[in-house]
Amino acid sequence: MSGVATKCRTCGDTFLAKQTYINHGRVPKYCSRPCCSVSKRHHRSIANKKELKRLYDIRYRARRRDSLLTEKRDYYRANRDRLLSKMAVYRQTPAYKVRRRAYLSGYWNPEKKSVKKDYDRKFGAQKKYGPLWEIHYLTVLLNEEIKYRMSNYEIRLHNKTNNKAQRRARNGEVKRGYA
Repeated sequence: MSGVATKCRTCGDTFLAKQTYINHGRVPKYCSRPCCSVSKRHHRSIANKKELKRLYDIRYRARRRDSLLTEKRDYYRANRDRLLSKMAVYRQTPAYKVRRRAYLSGYWNPEKKSVKKDYDRKFGAQKKYGPLWEIHYLTVLLNEEIKYRMSNYEIRLHNKTNNKAQRRARNGEVKRGYA
């Protein structure tokens, strides 16, 4: 069998490629199927694969949001009694009761509440305002600090909006004097 010596891109060995492939402009790049399959691997780390999967899942859920919700709703409606009875049995196990007690004792303490409140604010701001989330977050904190340090009366006095007429005049809704 005649052929042309060609170098494999994966392993670097020299092999004979059929003359017909070369005549038709299809020069083989690999000496065998295993070399071809090795070349198609991406050699990604586990962390990289997990990140790619996370991004894919976000795109998938955004694209199929309505159908996923209807599928979940239909599944729940079809299996509701079975799922509830299964959960009722699970809730009676000692392991569940221990975990539940530990969760409740550690979750609703004041420190955890403040951390969760801060996290929820940041998350909501990121979702609503995108790259400008920090500005919104700092504005909310600043407003809180102002309200903590000053009473409503002091704030209104500072803004010169003690009563409804003054507020309207300040906003330019009503002209004062005779016209």
